[in-house]
Amino acid sequence: MFSKLPLRLVGLTSVLAFISVAPALATTLSYNGNTILVGGTAGGLPFGTPIDVTALPSGNTGGTVNGISFSFTPDAQAVTGSVVNQYAAPWLSPTEETALGVPVVNPSGAPDPSQYLTSGAEVGSHPGAAVNMSFGTAASDFQQSLGLIWGSVDLYNTISLYSGSTLVGQITGGDITSTANGSQGANGTYGVDIFSMTAFNSVVFTSSQYAFEFTGLTYRPGSHNPQPDLPEPGSLALFGAGLGLLGLVQFATRRGKADTLPRLMA
Repeated sequence: MFSKLPLRLVGLTSVLAFISVAPALATTLSYNGNTILVGGTAGGLPFGTPIDVTALPSGNTGGTVNGISFSFTPDAQAVTGSVVNQYAAPWLSPTEETALGVPVVNPSGAPDPSQYLTSGAEVGSHPGAAVNMSFGTAASDFQQSLGLIWGSVDLYNTISLYSGSTLVGQITGGDITSTANGSQGANGTYGVDIFSMTAFNSVVFTSSQYAFEFTGLTYRPGSHNPQPDLPEPGSLALFGAGLGLLGLVQFATRRGKADTLPRLMA
């Protein structure tokens, strides 16, 4: 049993640590009492430890990377290239190409030539199409942050966060950008960071239309709140202070004084 003071400090420390390295966060979401910070930058990078999706078998076999398991509900799969009306390779900026180990051949970027993940679409004979990502069930497996390179962001793309079997948060393309129109060019791919006050241990990526394509997944192992419950009312003031500091970080970012995000890979 954790005492009240440490729980407050853990929650605030997690928030401040997150916003200090992800200053692009611009949106605060509320989902059934859970608070989620989310933001993205076109052509940018998420922060955290990389999860190399190119290490997964191609197709819908699924597999494990960094101890994190992936499974695919048809017609979700790991793919390369593009198929008209099904999936399109995320457009990578030179910054993203360098981070993912992809050769930079054009100063304006290019479609990802390596393997990425697509959710397929929850239509027709595939009503449950999804990419399922599980960190495990031990207390140490719970996470509070997730990053990804989100290709051709669409309003109908959805990320669902679960704590056990309980849905604790959802993020759609409209939460990332007001122009979530599926652009497959340089301005359509976003480096996205997500922070959830309630810890989660699995993530489901879905789309009601074709499709949700992504790569460059990141997470922060060992940084979760050991008690994945919302902070008590007395700690909300501390959370508010954290959001206030977020505003200061964003201000500094606009003035070019904030730290840049770390690369996904050395």
